[in-house]
Amino acid sequence: MIVDHAIISWEPANNFPAIEAFYASVGYLGLIAPSSGVIAARDGDTIVGAARIARENGVLVLRGMMIAPSHQRRGLGTAMLSELDKHIGRSECFCLPHGWLQHFYGQIGFATIAEDISPSHLRERLKAGRIKYPRLVIMRRPERLY
Repeated sequence: MIVDHAIISWEPANNFPAIEAFYASVGYLGLIAPSSGVIAARDGDTIVGAARIARENGVLVLRGMMIAPSHQRRGLGTAMLSELDKHIGRSECFCLPHGWLQHFYGQIGFATIAEDISPSHLRERLKAGRIKYPRLVIMRRPERLY
């Protein structure tokens, strides 16, 4: 898929170091588990966006949706989200975005849920994350039956 001169594609595990370097460049730290599914947006040879889907403690989690500041507000995030939607498929999925992104993730069926009904490991991550980002929320996209 091509959006605003950026090409969106799924990445093989041998490209994860480049994705991790992109994440570090935008202030998102952490390693990518080899079992994760990773999507990247490239403008030429430069990675300008990334996101991943990981199975954690038996649930699917959308993580690390990041767009380079130079490429924000151009439709790239929405295009990436649409591609992620295809790969999430019918599965239930969770994410922990900033509260102001609820409408964005709502485009593919995510809705904010009460913390006490979310998986315990995500409640712990939310609590830790809110130290730096107090407006984080837990969102869930229910399993699709169709």
